Amino acid sequence: MGAGVAITVLGELIRLWGVHHIGAISRTRSERLGPLVASGPFAWLRNPLYVGNIALWVGLRARRRAWSGSRR
Repeated sequence: MGAGVAITVLGELIRLWGVHHIGAISRTRSERLGPLVASGPFAWLRNPLYVGNIALWVGLRARRRAWSGSRR
């Protein structure tokens, strides 16, 4: 269960770092594109928000398996 918690926390931290770094650009829906972000987490990962989401789901699944004791 500890590994699931660690993966979940890591995923959330990656997501928060990405959202904080990109700022309001990620929350606007317009035809105008902002500049390409190539610093912060975006220098390491093409899309840290997706990576964070995947880590969250993997961590939650691992926690669920540990809690229920199932191996499905």
